[in-house]
Amino acid sequence: MFLNAFDTSKSTVRLFQYSEKGMNEIVDYFCDHSLNHRYHHTIVGSTAEGLEDCKSDIDVIMFNSKHVVIESINDTYDCTDPEILVVRIPDEGHPGYSKLRVHCIFSIKHFQFGIAPSKYAATKDGKVYLKNSVKELIPAVVKFHTHYSINGPAFHTKSNEHHVKKVLQELGIETQIFDSEYDSLEDVVFCIKSTEWPIEASEWTRRRRASNWPTKELFDNIINAGYYLAAVGSKESKYNEIQWRVSFNKAELLIIESFNETQIHCIRLLKILKNNRLSKIAGNNITSYTMKTVMFWCLEEKSDEFWQSSNLMVCFCFCVSKLKSFVENVFIPNYFLRDRNQFIASEFTCEIQKKTNQYLDRFLRNPKHGISLLLPSYKYSAKTSISELHLIGMNRFILNWLQRRLLTTQENYIVNRDLLWKLYDGYNIQNILLRCDMALEKLKTISYTQPLIKNLQNYMGLLQYILLREEKKTS
Repeated sequence: MFLNAFDTSKSTVRLFQYSEKGMNEIVDYFCDHSLNHRYHHTIVGSTAEGLEDCKSDIDVIMFNSKHVVIESINDTYDCTDPEILVVRIPDEGHPGYSKLRVHCIFSIKHFQFGIAPSKYAATKDGKVYLKNSVKELIPAVVKFHTHYSINGPAFHTKSNEHHVKKVLQELGIETQIFDSEYDSLEDVVFCIKSTEWPIEASEWTRRRRASNWPTKELFDNIINAGYYLAAVGSKESKYNEIQWRVSFNKAELLIIESFNETQIHCIRLLKILKNNRLSKIAGNNITSYTMKTVMFWCLEEKSDEFWQSSNLMVCFCFCVSKLKSFVENVFIPNYFLRDRNQFIASEFTCEIQKKTNQYLDRFLRNPKHGISLLLPSYKYSAKTSISELHLIGMNRFILNWLQRRLLTTQENYIVNRDLLWKLYDGYNIQNILLRCDMALEKLKTISYTQPLIKNLQNYMGLLQYILLREEKKTS
């Protein structure tokens, strides 16, 4: 009850998840039905999972639907107009990473091999491999991003209030609806998408689990989620320029969407522990992704009966104990690829390991005291009645709901022109109207899209007027 009132609740997390899922559905639909726009972008990470906090950047994956990856040259693929076809070769020396052998290039201009062939491709053992530096070609810096830098695999971008307001004014949109404190930080990662399940993750499908989790439905959905190949190599490999990291963003989101309230509170507490304490001790060796991995492994060991609100303190201590065991062994296995160690040996030094382990040991000896340091208001909750905590939690949810609706309205106005442009089909107005009508039906199935629906209807009205005028001229 305390966490519902002073941190987050299952209802709030579901609200955030549903909101981002709706926005991703809108963008995916318009990209899938666009004739000229190949690049998709989808929000992932803490924002999509509904677990974001004020310190979180927005993680975005960008991929080209015309970049096709296959597991074998004999595989078929579902793409009518590919630009490049690559064969994925798992790197056995570096689990979780793959090389992409270029099998066929259908559209050279998008890769500019004729200009700088060595920049985006490398030859090894007589075979041509796609370099992860190809990410430099993506249109990562979109209209609202005025500042950006390359940060590892990501383009770190910043949108500021002044620039976005200027663009909105150019569109004739009132800027009073726009948050005066708007400041968006995004990490955009270029990926290649595959709908298959990677062969090196087959162990996950056969793994024997002590719990009754995941359910058959969740298991099947995870397998069908496929994976992404992120444009980044292993820090421990001399061939990292031709390596691509296997990522399971969609599968991880499906798992978190299945969490009950106790599991949500546990992963939130793990993230708070990381942000407030462990980041100062372990630096980047322990990240939000580390905590997510810990949570997934814990779910495999305990049944649903264990993850109950009355057992929250025990559940959280179990998760912290699991993290401590990983630190002691200097090995944290990736949840889907258990041979991949997420700790980097050269960075997770003995001194850092020792300090991290000592802190976790102290925390587990007196977890209530540890939590009171993480959440200062926790010690006052004993004096607050259940009804008061419930009221505080309800008010917090209402405030989150209002803020989310305002943010959705802002996002709809910002993306409106770009989405409508994706429906453009040369000068064939009949085809454009048909595409608009299909898009309208799709938008009606997604909540809080009224601004987009209204603009699309106005656009269709204008097209119908043009058609009517042309008919009068010809008659």
